[in-house]
Amino acid sequence: LGSLHPVRDLTFVQDTVAGFIRASEVSASIGEVINLGNGFGISIGDLAAKILRLMNVDKPLEVENQRVRPEKSEVLNLICDNRKATRILSWKPKISIDAGLQSTIEWLSNRLSLYKGHIYNQ
Repeated sequence: LGSLHPVRDLTFVQDTVAGFIRASEVSASIGEVINLGNGFGISIGDLAAKILRLMNVDKPLEVENQRVRPEKSEVLNLICDNRKATRILSWKPKISIDAGLQSTIEWLSNRLSLYKGHIYNQ
């Protein structure tokens, strides 16, 4: 992995799609910028550790220097403010991070031939 400390707000794709559909149904959303997200973050290190736990894998996390972004280019906290989505769209995410990760793990486990772990996509 690269840096373990940056924090990201992750939203399961079904929740994001539901937000897009809801925005298309609500005329008050026309011309508005509306953020769809959970409104809380998780560090990359905690995320990776959570994925390992959900997969029942006991492995250490390793940082590769080539994957660490230059100091001034890294955004440390990206967390969504979804209050406008709640107010205008009556939208909130429904799928927890654990449920979303478990669903993703199951999906990918059934399609391992699609995963190219030997390639680092920048």
